[in-house]
Amino acid sequence: RGGWVALVGPTLAPPLLAAKRFQQAPTGLDATFTLGEAYTFPNPAKGGTSPTFHVETGIADRVEIAVYNVAAELVDRLVLDGSQLTTVNNRYCYEAPWDISRVASGVYVYTVRAIKAGAPDLTVVKKLAVMK
Repeated sequence: RGGWVALVGPTLAPPLLAAKRFQQAPTGLDATFTLGEAYTFPNPAKGGTSPTFHVETGIADRVEIAVYNVAAELVDRLVLDGSQLTTVNNRYCYEAPWDISRVASGVYVYTVRAIKAGAPDLTVVKKLAVMK
């Protein structure tokens, strides 16, 4: 295998992880579809502690996260839909833990792609370290 895998075309496979369910929309929050903060915590993930993906996008139809190793091989992926929206610090966001029990220590690259009908996709590429 050589090169990077492009994330274009149809949606990724069904989610391997689940995010917190968003029960009721709070008032006064900005729902504008725009990319805010995107990160994992803790980073580095040490001692078997699973990192959590945190993505602020306003309200999206779907958020896709793909995790790659340094050889550009797909390691894991998850898809969060609009029903999995939550709020943190008065901001709309998506959060999902990543089960690292199946991966080795190392550096991983992950892509976040937020999708909303009628708007350009929001994308970002980040790094995450796992130290077992």
